Amino acid sequence: MSFFSAVETEGEKKDESKTLWDLQGEGQQALIDKLGERYKDNDDFKEELNNAYLEVSEKSTLDYTTKRIKIILSVNKFRDYSKLKHLNNFSLADRIEFLKFSLVLEDTSAKFIKWNKFETEFADIDIADVTFEKNLEATLGAGTDETIAKGEIKGGLTKTEEQKIKYRYAVLNGRISPDSLEVEEEGTREIDLNGNIILDVTIQFKRVEQSFAEFIDLRNKSGECQAADSVKLYFRKFIMPQIKEGQNLSATLNYNYIYRNVKNKRGAKTFIESDDKVKYYEGKGKTPNIVLLNSAEIKPIRFLVTCNSTPIKISSTPAIEGGSTENIEELIFSSQEKANAFCEWLKNIGQKNPTRKEVIHFGNNKLFYGEHENELTYKFVYEGDIKVVKITAHL
Repeated sequence: MSFFSAVETEGEKKDESKTLWDLQGEGQQALIDKLGERYKDNDDFKEELNNAYLEVSEKSTLDYTTKRIKIILSVNKFRDYSKLKHLNNFSLADRIEFLKFSLVLEDTSAKFIKWNKFETEFADIDIADVTFEKNLEATLGAGTDETIAKGEIKGGLTKTEEQKIKYRYAVLNGRISPDSLEVEEEGTREIDLNGNIILDVTIQFKRVEQSFAEFIDLRNKSGECQAADSVKLYFRKFIMPQIKEGQNLSATLNYNYIYRNVKNKRGAKTFIESDDKVKYYEGKGKTPNIVLLNSAEIKPIRFLVTCNSTPIKISSTPAIEGGSTENIEELIFSSQEKANAFCEWLKNIGQKNPTRKEVIHFGNNKLFYGEHENELTYKFVYEGDIKVVKITAHL
């Protein structure tokens, strides 16, 4: 049994904005009349008809701590028969009869909180609880039981065998706990448990709050950089995973299996298993350090503006939260575009005020730099090396 891949998935996002065509008849007519008065040009009028109105405002706080991932595991029979010469009675009738496996998280910063779906080649199960127990009817083709039994199975089956093929099941049991997933599969008549298994689960990380800076009106309509007292500063709250920068989320795969070996030639040639002489083999395995989410998938890419290779910081209290003591935090940006815009603005005002020793501030929010949180002045910006850097494990 081996790990194939893991990929983060997203739920379907609904567009909750409204267009003209979502309005009732009277509302449509009233808006069309108004648009007709405003847009005399035919092309402009057509464009406005399809505009989105009443858009839902963006959430003030974004949460990155919950991830839905799809984990694909592969179960294969060992087929290098050159290494099994001493076991000369292996046949196509052999199958994996029982399989038990678990996926255990190696990091306590995350936990499983929901099991959404379990998929095998036999069926898909939508799961709404922490445990499940299902009997899955297996099929041999794309048709119904009747067409499978009568039309798609070739080669001298008896009527009894045709009837028995209709009733093939895989029995599944699953459990989820905060640190592990556990599944038991049992294949009944003619069911071989090899193939791919897909686990669709939701993982949640421990939470830590972080503020991202949003600067408005850094430049005027002419494109010129404005003075600091004309710039508006907002802080947007983000809930981030509490995990070290650059650290992946890994798990260990443990599995046990029972292999059913048909020893007699007569049993190997028939579908029904009542004439089989069998021998069972037990085995187990373990695969550590399976990466479910890499570090880039756990946290969004964030950027800092640095001065002489140290992050620029800002006082966030009392201006942000109304506290009585000053709280100094790194000035973090949610995109490189926003970080670049602030960096260029900072360089520009430094060049315009090369000798000014006042600290740069936006209302009550002051800028700082360095390990000792020195106040950042216009003069120091002019003399310093201002850059945009991406947050990594080494910064």
